[in-house]
Amino acid sequence: MKIFNKKAKECSVKILFCFFLSFCAAAGFAYTERQVQDMSAQSESLISDGNYDAALKTLLDIFPSAQNDDDKTQIQFLIAMASAAKGDNATAEWVLRRILKNRPWLTRVRLELALLYYKTGKDTKADYHFRLALGGRDLPPEVRQKIAYFLYQIRYRKKWDGYLNLGVTPDSNVNNASVAELDCINFFGMPLCRKLENRRSSIGLSGFAGVENYLRMSKNIRWKTTLTGGVADYSGREYDIYSVGGSTGPLYNFTRGFAGLYGGATRVWYGGKGLLYDAGPLAEFSYDLSSRVTAGINGSLKFSTFDNDMYDYLTGSSVSVMPTLYYALTSKSFILLKPSAEFMNTRYDWADKDSYKIAVGFGIELPLGVSLYLEPSYGNARARGKRVYTLFEPAQRRTDDSYAISVRLLNRQINVYGFTPTLNYSYTDVKSNIKNMSYNKHTVELGITNRF
Repeated sequence: MKIFNKKAKECSVKILFCFFLSFCAAAGFAYTERQVQDMSAQSESLISDGNYDAALKTLLDIFPSAQNDDDKTQIQFLIAMASAAKGDNATAEWVLRRILKNRPWLTRVRLELALLYYKTGKDTKADYHFRLALGGRDLPPEVRQKIAYFLYQIRYRKKWDGYLNLGVTPDSNVNNASVAELDCINFFGMPLCRKLENRRSSIGLSGFAGVENYLRMSKNIRWKTTLTGGVADYSGREYDIYSVGGSTGPLYNFTRGFAGLYGGATRVWYGGKGLLYDAGPLAEFSYDLSSRVTAGINGSLKFSTFDNDMYDYLTGSSVSVMPTLYYALTSKSFILLKPSAEFMNTRYDWADKDSYKIAVGFGIELPLGVSLYLEPSYGNARARGKRVYTLFEPAQRRTDDSYAISVRLLNRQINVYGFTPTLNYSYTDVKSNIKNMSYNKHTVELGITNRF
């Protein structure tokens, strides 16, 4: 039996002929590259004249005939502009984000997205994209001045801000004193030691949320109040961490930055029991040195009380300071320098320590809508006094060197009710002169994040 009989051959010929006719018909309605460019320019003129519907009709008609990425991008950009002018902000945002998904280096597109966020009151997103756009090398001075004005207006008009992070993450007792094999004290010249629990770990749910209110006191002065809460919930409750905190105080906005001074307090529970509470003043300062460089500093003085007997020796005070320097490399990338220092005073000199850290962050917007933030860091912590750590060694002054790297990935193209999927990874390697105080730890968190 023949598979291709006469009738089958006739049907095949008819199908191929119909396909050919369809192809010819489609080609007959297609526009040439020159026609696409001319009609795109005409649409731009229609948008300038306020004839948005006619412009959109023409742009949607010629888009299937666009033969190169530049023409497609130009048509999409004009669709976004016409949609925004009509008040269809959702379509305009979607189209602009779609362009940046494939071509994140386009400064003009990122600037228009920032303007759209500014007009719709999404100030946190507007600030982020404005600052990236300032990294564009081809921005004229008058545009930079206009962006600076928008950044000031964002600070000036802000009333509320909020954020929420939810995720699944592992944890363990590896980063506690219990990573050691023994815990010893010096009792009248004799070491008294106890054996500590073995290393264990668990996987749980984590979350952190915060809300900020900016009460207007005068043209440039606000009263800023912040409330925060965090939770890490694990099976068995032995690693559960709960925290609440708050701060309040005056914030002054000036043309190129802001300065604030607050009083704050925090309460933390660990493993179902109270761990600590602290209180003290906080300060923050930020100033735009130029359109691409921003300098800042955060500092605090905390008085801490540990109500968990295991950590009672840490009760005391601490002073911390962290200057920052932000530099916009390009319209899709930035670098962030974060040195910091902390000086802790406790009940015992062997627990007093001075800590120094240097971190360098690098952020970049990648194709497919992926944002990457990478931050390697090095830290050194040195105790001021000596302590007996093991039964067979003399008292020593503890010194720790820590090497860490953290990576954050999120996809801005996926947006469900404002929530964006995130992946956080961190690795920490602590090398101590006290051998049983050294450890390394991996942490992976898969979650979602939102800025309100």
